[in-house]
Amino acid sequence: LDANRPWRGHKGTLYEGALRVPAVVRWRKYVEGGRRIDAPTSVTDVFATTLEGVWGDTYAHNGMDGAQLLGALLGRS
Repeated sequence: LDANRPWRGHKGTLYEGALRVPAVVRWRKYVEGGRRIDAPTSVTDVFATTLEGVWGDTYAHNGMDGAQLLGALLGRS
């Protein structure tokens, strides 16, 4: 398929075509619009970031997989 050009592969493979999927974050009061962050993330990162946003740093690295990305979303780091 030509849909994934210039990357090879498709969903279900470990090539770039399956791994490069965009994500959109909308949190009007906190996240500035129009920014692009090129850091790779996963679903486990989304869960860890959501917990950090709701309960603060209470659950930080409590044996949970995933990185907390709230600082990057808020433009801190």
